[in-house]
Amino acid sequence: MVIDEQVLVIGSFNYTNPANMLNDENIIVMGNLEETRPDSIEKQKKLGKFALQEIDRMINEFGVRLE
Repeated sequence: MVIDEQVLVIGSFNYTNPANMLNDENIIVMGNLEETRPDSIEKQKKLGKFALQEIDRMINEFGVRLE
């Protein structure tokens, strides 16, 4: 998941109630929407852009994008 083209949420977490309540899942949040340093924001956005491009590539190859 990419939030505001800047923060990535990655891992094995499935967005279901059992995953939230019962399963052992992994989730990593990369980035900070409250970051104020321009160089850090630029790096976060660069990573976000890469992730979005990869998501679009996979959608184009394997299926449709849900919005």
